[in-house]
Amino acid sequence: CPSLNTDNDPLRKPLPGMGLLAKKDYPDIDFSKAIMLGDTKGDMGFGRNLGIITALVSENGTFEDVDPELVDYRFKGVQAFADFITTLL
Repeated sequence: CPSLNTDNDPLRKPLPGMGLLAKKDYPDIDFSKAIMLGDTKGDMGFGRNLGIITALVSENGTFEDVDPELVDYRFKGVQAFADFITTLL
């Protein structure tokens, strides 16, 4: 979203606007089967607001300032997430 935090744009995370727009363009999206991979509490809130599984990634291994209620999985780096996903395939 190109808007600033102060603009109160419904497309800014953690609000679900961007996801809902994507669903309009791609109606086959199934949020219940999606994963929101991110590194901020806004990313995790966005996922929660859409019913998406959330995966928090931290390259430095710290997971501060993110409410545990927003996070389904935590990974120390993108590679750890990729390794996890390949075990599911």
